[in-house]
Amino acid sequence: MAKTEFWNQFGETILESPHLTLAAFLGHDQSIAVAKQHSIHFPKTADFQIDPAYDPNFHKLDLDEESLNSTFLILCISAWGAEALVRAVNACSLLQCMHHFSCSSNLKSLRNDAAFTLQTLIDMPTMEVRQKASGLLRQCQNTYRPHEDDPNSDEAHLAWFHLGAPWFGLETALGNMGARRDCGETEPAPSNSTWCARETVWPDRALDAAAHWSSHAIVRATIRSTLVAWAVSHGDTR
Repeated sequence: MAKTEFWNQFGETILESPHLTLAAFLGHDQSIAVAKQHSIHFPKTADFQIDPAYDPNFHKLDLDEESLNSTFLILCISAWGAEALVRAVNACSLLQCMHHFSCSSNLKSLRNDAAFTLQTLIDMPTMEVRQKASGLLRQCQNTYRPHEDDPNSDEAHLAWFHLGAPWFGLETALGNMGARRDCGETEPAPSNSTWCARETVWPDRALDAAAHWSSHAIVRATIRSTLVAWAVSHGDTR
């Protein structure tokens, strides 16, 4: 297993206080105060920046800074596991539906169904809901498939960005159902740099799609506020 340097330093405290450390990392003042009061060592941005596993531009390409900041946030969130990533993409999905008023008429129903079912899957992950989500995911994939050999075409662009975050959210949620386990290893899945790289691909695409209809800054802020609210609601702030 390619264990991250970050996990060696913060893995134990994340496992012991997952919601508190996540909220503190995301800047929630009360969580930061509680963590300090109880000497809980939570990570800061700089702690991720020194680990190559969380480098958003490992190959040093000429990429947009806003996009890199978004990819970095998703990589950081992956340290808290699959559920945090799924909730992040759900925030992207809902935000796209709020900002994307001009969705293609022949894609709007599928996009909205995907977004609604993603939310339902999080709230009520029954086999029936999972089966519906799987069916909608196949519809999204099949809609794009005729254009995947020409991804720069208008048709590919339309399907990719109009289905966007709701589609990529389903990819994340259904793919991560198995990733919630420890992948057969002695260490949790988020400690594995390969897992982090693999499981952040669709969340990163969801963020980018949502940002296409608003901005990267707005989407990052929405993800942060959504995850803080979720983490605080779990009450391990003592």
